[in-house]
Amino acid sequence: MNLAHTEEAMAAQLGENAKQFMRIGKRFIVNMNYIYQVDILKQTLMLSDYEHFLFQMSVSKDALKAVKELVIQTRI
Repeated sequence: MNLAHTEEAMAAQLGENAKQFMRIGKRFIVNMNYIYQVDILKQTLMLSDYEHFLFQMSVSKDALKAVKELVIQTRI
């Protein structure tokens, strides 16, 4: 199953709640509620639950710019 099929399955299963997930580039689907930090210069995205979990991943600059823009739009 590729990411396109995964996105479709999530949309079918989660309905409106699927909007909290976003595809980042060709490799990742993340829950936007866990985005902790976007560092475009270091090309990293940090995910956290703000208590116990912290995960850092390498992502392309273009994908991170899109993430940052979407996060800004959804949190306004």
